[in-house]
Amino acid sequence: MKTSTHFKALFLLLVACTLQFCVQAQTKQTRRTGNFEAVSASGAVNVFLRQGSATSVVVEASEEIQKYLKTEVQNGTLKIYRDRDFNWRDLVGSSKENSVNIYITCPTLKGISVSGASAVKGQSAFTTNDFKIQASGASDITLSLTAKSLDVNCSGASDVKLSGQADRQKVNVSGGSEYQAYALQSRGAQITASGASEAQVNIDGELSSTASGASDIRYKGNARVVSSRASGASSVRAAR
Repeated sequence: MKTSTHFKALFLLLVACTLQFCVQAQTKQTRRTGNFEAVSASGAVNVFLRQGSATSVVVEASEEIQKYLKTEVQNGTLKIYRDRDFNWRDLVGSSKENSVNIYITCPTLKGISVSGASAVKGQSAFTTNDFKIQASGASDITLSLTAKSLDVNCSGASDVKLSGQADRQKVNVSGGSEYQAYALQSRGAQITASGASEAQVNIDGELSSTASGASDIRYKGNARVVSSRASGASSVRAAR
C-alpha cells in the first residue's frame, strides 16, 4: 500500500513537471518597427488593430515564440511572420499558452493581408481613401472602416466581416469563403463569388455581380442591378 502511494506521488510529480515544461508563460514585447501603411500577417497569429496618432507594435506570446516571430517593415508594409527555422509543433501545451497576440496602433492604414489561419480584429474604426483586404488560408478579418474605394479578395475558407462606409467596393470571394458586409454602406459594388462562397452586401447604387460554383450573392439597400450572372447552382438576389 505504501509502495503504491509512493508510485502515485512520483507519477503526479512527473505530470506536474511535464506540464510546467509544456506550458509557456506569455510575455509582452514592444517592437520597434518604424512607420508603415499596411499589415501582412501569417502563421496563425491574432492581430488587434487600432487607429491612433502614434505607431505602436506589441507582441504577446511565450518567450520561445518571441525569439522566432519577426516584425519587419518592408516597402511600407509591416510583415509579421515566423522564422523558417522555427517549428510550431515543437511547442507542446494548450492553444492559449501558445497563442500569439499582436496589438498594433498606427495613424494610417491602407491594406491588410492575412494567411495561414490568422485573424485580424479592429478595435477602432479606420478612416482612409483606398483600402485593400486580402484573406486566405482559413483566416478571418473583422473591421469597421470609412473609405472611398475598397478592394477585397477572400479565398480558402476565409471570412471577412466589415461595417462602416465605402463609396465603391470590388469583391472577389472564392473557395468556400464568406464576405459579410450588410453593415457596410456602399454606393456601388462589383461582386464575384465562386467555389461555394457567399457574399452579403448593402448597396445604394449600381451592383454588378457574378456567382458560380454553388455560390450566393445577397444584397440589401436600394441596389440597381446593372449586370447579374449566376451559374452552377448559384444565385444572386435581394436579401429577405
